[in-house]
Amino acid sequence: MRQAIKGALISGLGFPGLGQLVLKQHRRGLAFLAVAAACLAVVINSAMRQAMDSLANMDPASLGDPNALASVASQTANAGGDWSYTLALTVLTVCWAWSIVDAWRIGRAQDENSDSGG
Repeated sequence: MRQAIKGALISGLGFPGLGQLVLKQHRRGLAFLAVAAACLAVVINSAMRQAMDSLANMDPASLGDPNALASVASQTANAGGDWSYTLALTVLTVCWAWSIVDAWRIGRAQDENSDSGG
């Protein structure tokens, strides 16, 4: 498999930065990993906080009712997050896409070097 495809697939299907690590670009890979992990932590923390707040506001008698839980889950999903959630999700998405393109670019350069015998 060509390095360009391999790096892009690993970054795209795995986690941002993994493609760079496989292609021996450790600093770049760790930078992508750190940014993506931090953003993912913010997204998960915000989603959990919002879910816990929604459950706390539910009537205790309806906690066993699947329809009531589905309604709360739907309201929580449609409510949107705070600014930190939105920013972290945006940065995570951009980081992931950039990681794929960067890994493909690095792999393409490595492929060209190996094709030219260098």
